[in-house]
Amino acid sequence: MTTIVPEYHTTIKYEDNTYYVRPFIISDKDFFLETWADFPTEAINPNPERLFEKRINMWLTHLNSPNKGYLPLVEGYTIHSNTIYSKNGSPCAIQYGDLCWEEEGLVSKNYAVAVHPSFRGQGLMHIINSVDQYWCATDTSQLPVKRTEFEIYHNNTSTLQVATD
Repeated sequence: MTTIVPEYHTTIKYEDNTYYVRPFIISDKDFFLETWADFPTEAINPNPERLFEKRINMWLTHLNSPNKGYLPLVEGYTIHSNTIYSKNGSPCAIQYGDLCWEEEGLVSKNYAVAVHPSFRGQGLMHIINSVDQYWCATDTSQLPVKRTEFEIYHNNTSTLQVATD
């Protein structure tokens, strides 16, 4: 039996750069570990290797939903998104979160973003936030999130400002 895994991806061209966003796969483990090694300092799960394996396994559970992981979402089934961001063909950041159904609708929980050390300070958060808004917070969004819950770590002043705004 062959299982086909859906691969949702987004391509963004901004200024002179091309950004590509896709679900992460097993071969992304080394990049994940490099990115997460020192970020964030207050992480609840101090074992990034275990976290990576847990996130991959959580993501695969959505293949058990009635639509086998394809859109549109089936109400009542949690989606565990895991994404790798690339800038001009080089991986630059990871993002993951859980989309859960509650009384008011779809809620985003456990939202986390980590930028690889070699890409920090380049303003990537506005690209990452725009992709999230495209998928979750527009009139035509495929994942219409009603509320997002996330933690912002004390030294991430740019994201603190975005959340405040």
